[in-house]
Amino acid sequence: SPGYDRPVMIYVHGGGLVAGDKVWYKGSLYANIGDYFASHGIITVIINYRLVPDVTYPGGAEDIQRAREWVYHNISKTEFGEGDPDKVVLVGHSAGGLHLATNLYLYPPEPKPKPKPKPKPQRYPVQPESFKETPTSSNPPPTPPPIAGIVFISTPFEFVDTDTDTFSPMPPHNTQFQTALKAYYGTQHLDEVHELSPIGLMMGKIPDGSPLLDPRKLPCLVVLAQYDPEGIQDPTFAFLDEYRRRSPQGVLPEFVVVGGHNHISHVCSIGTEDDVQGRMLREFIGRVC
Repeated sequence: SPGYDRPVMIYVHGGGLVAGDKVWYKGSLYANIGDYFASHGIITVIINYRLVPDVTYPGGAEDIQRAREWVYHNISKTEFGEGDPDKVVLVGHSAGGLHLATNLYLYPPEPKPKPKPKPKPQRYPVQPESFKETPTSSNPPPTPPPIAGIVFISTPFEFVDTDTDTFSPMPPHNTQFQTALKAYYGTQHLDEVHELSPIGLMMGKIPDGSPLLDPRKLPCLVVLAQYDPEGIQDPTFAFLDEYRRRSPQGVLPEFVVVGGHNHISHVCSIGTEDDVQGRMLREFIGRVC
């Protein structure tokens, strides 16, 4: 039902780069997420993105940018619930988190001057270069969509095991995922894949002082499941370590391990009696919006 100034969540599903849909399994998966958060007053936009073999890097990130821009320009309309375009939280699970991180880190925002104290946190826009236009009198540059917060759920921030100099294991579909990975990035060279991964982009693209490196400026929540595979766990800890190294005072984002769940079940549990994941996300959105 319409309600002015509602917070908005953009949810990006997973699927190993090759699968997934916002109405997966005849709508039973991810409808639980939309129904649950809508029932708690949060407008929820579940998006699709192109899948391998029909896309190459950074196509997934570009698709997310288009969705973000659509939300920014349309979500305040009555037919879409009258959401607040300045209260948008981005949530990505698994491969969706990968594309989300790429969208944010490939062309990060410039560091902002320290804002004066305000009753609500400053929003920081992110606008990839591929979407920038040359401003003219008849064609002004588009307004970058603001972000109130970011949530990464079981996200593969890296694909290279630096201890063994091989691709990180990703059971139970390890071979298929590595094939999709090479097709998406267009290379089999480990160093090239590393440079294009979220951690590689964080090391090479994000300038010091960026809000993406300070959760006090741009709140960030990182979530793991207790039984996530090594190929998700290890890169997550590496991401947190790099975040801590780059942040101004070693300030970490929020980090939660959801007990009793695996890579898929903690997302499927949203909207069921097991309300740990859903409640955690609602509380985060409530704090940052």
